Amino acid sequence: PFLQLDRQTARTACLAQSLPVWDDPHNADPAYTRSRLRHEGLPALEKALGKGVVEALARTAQLSRDDADALDAWAAREEAAVRDEAGELDCARLHALPAA
Repeated sequence: PFLQLDRQTARTACLAQSLPVWDDPHNADPAYTRSRLRHEGLPALEKALGKGVVEALARTAQLSRDDADALDAWAAREEAAVRDEAGELDCARLHALPAA
């Protein structure tokens, strides 16, 4: 739920509030793709591309979520316009909409 916070910031905040901190052992287990990506893939990307890869990926993910939300809202509004009087989808109207 706190993906925008790095681990140390979250840990410090918990300790300041006397909240228990639990480290999920799966986060260090190379059997899991997410662990290998965190410990091997991201460092390799940062070595090749420079610092800031994680932040750039997080920004891109947020922008993609925002785009998906906007497209979902647009599609919900357009749905009524592509239905005929009986409520059936009018394929010609549907086809006339932008592909996105």
